[in-house]
Amino acid sequence: MLVVEPEETNPCLSKETCSECITSNAQCAWCRQEGYSTEMGRRRCDYVRNLNRGGCHESQIYHPGLSIQKLVDEELSNKTSNEQDAIQMRPQRVHLKLKPNSPYILKVQFRQAVDYPVDLYYLMDLSHSMEDDKAKLAELGNLLSSEMQRITSNFRLGFGSFVDKVVMPYVSTVPEK
Repeated sequence: MLVVEPEETNPCLSKETCSECITSNAQCAWCRQEGYSTEMGRRRCDYVRNLNRGGCHESQIYHPGLSIQKLVDEELSNKTSNEQDAIQMRPQRVHLKLKPNSPYILKVQFRQAVDYPVDLYYLMDLSHSMEDDKAKLAELGNLLSSEMQRITSNFRLGFGSFVDKVVMPYVSTVPEK
């Protein structure tokens, strides 16, 4: 007995071409079998189980699956003495082939590498309006440096400064200001 689901619950039934069928929903499959007709409620686009029940031979059901290939999958590691870079994420490179609208959960591993290099650069506006911020940054600079030394021995802290041009619209040229 052929069980046909109502169109509102089966997204496959309204699709008329193979392309529409296999890209509309992850569960939809297409029957390529010659002579397979829509007579007696059969549709070429349907769930695999319904196509089988409807008489479509299994070898004639087109239902492309996913393919996953891990191209680079090296172990997580810290930077070594022979200057090899740390590996913080695994896999590093993947090739996925999915049907449109087909969700796939890709599991990745991440671990922060020990002694990973950190560069931090402050660029400070030294105009009068930033005077209080300049003092706060001077206080925080030493604290930040000592805290970062506990995390990594490869830490560089840099400071730079600039002052806006004394022309409109960068600063007010009103004499009272």
